[in-house]
This record gives sequence, structure tokens and C-alpha cells, in this order.
Amino acid sequence: MAHIQENFEFFDFKLTDEEMAQMIAVDRNERFADYQACTKQGLPTLPLLA
Repeated sequence: MAHIQENFEFFDFKLTDEEMAQMIAVDRNERFADYQACTKQGLPTLPLLA
């Protein structure tokens, strides 16, 4: 059970305003993965697209 607790501790952090500004600065408003390409290849539709 200890590993389950450790998994939840992953979310126990906060970003500073400076760290958030750095993340926003590199945002290009682009997708990392093209899920539409998967459906064009005959792969099943992902739940994210439903």
C-alpha cells in the first residue's frame, strides 16, 4: 500500500509564478500527438475523441 501513497504524493507540489510563466512562454498552442492520423489508418477511435 505504500506505493499507492507514493503515487498520490506525485501531485503534492505547486509551481511558482515564475515557473508558470516559463511554461506559458513555450506554449505554441500545438498538439503533441495527431490522433486524427490514427483514425485515418483504421485504428479505433480513442475515448478522447468521443
